[in-house]
Amino acid sequence: MRKITVDAMGETCPIPVVKTKEAIRALGNEPGVVETQVDNEVAAQNLMKMANIKGYKGSFSKNAENDYTVRMIIG
Repeated sequence: MRKITVDAMGETCPIPVVKTKEAIRALGNEPGVVETQVDNEVAAQNLMKMANIKGYKGSFSKNAENDYTVRMIIG
């Protein structure tokens, strides 16, 4: 299973969502994991909303102050 990490630190919405969608497209039709690093909870919540809408299994964790990882399993 392929893993793609997206660095969206310092980016405001909708840029983290756009970058994550590009990473998902890069997987093509193969299953994989996309992890997006963001620095604010609003971006993490927006990414989780996208995961739920698209039917991806998603989770997010707060690693430190202003450091979140959103993980989506695709396929």
